[in-house]
Amino acid sequence: MFGHEHFNECCALAPPSSYQYLAPIAGLKKSPPASAMAEFMATGSRDKTIRLWDSRGACIMTLVGHDDWVRAIVFHPGGKYLLSVSDDKTLRCWDLSQGGKCIKVLGDVHERFVTCLRWAPGLVQDSAGVTQVQHGEAMGTPTRNSTEKLVSDVRIRCIIATGGVDQKLRIFVN
Repeated sequence: MFGHEHFNECCALAPPSSYQYLAPIAGLKKSPPASAMAEFMATGSRDKTIRLWDSRGACIMTLVGHDDWVRAIVFHPGGKYLLSVSDDKTLRCWDLSQGGKCIKVLGDVHERFVTCLRWAPGLVQDSAGVTQVQHGEAMGTPTRNSTEKLVSDVRIRCIIATGGVDQKLRIFVN
């Protein structure tokens, strides 16, 4: 994959839950199956951009908005969002269901460069609270009905951690 105008600082493989949002961006009429591995990925660069790539190595979109090096990127476990942090001291949320539109910018997340970003390994729960999934594995004994509901109506608690050159750790909770 060649496309950034400067060094790559970070990369993230898209989870299968994001394929439904990335497929239209890639011009695909149908999403790849969830069983497919590494169909899409994102890279962040010192050129201040994030690029989305397909499995053939083609750049399908460039996300522009940061004013300095992009240091870390991470896909939301539900697949709809991509988060990024940068030396411009911001955290940005890109909505993949809206064609990669930046929908939220948190400024001055740290006093100096923001260098790392992580989603907390959280619990996923269906709307009835029947089935829990932790780290991608089902816990308990789900019924067929609860499993179908889990796929269609998932709530994921949003806990994000960032670290920076200011030697601080920041936690954001929804």
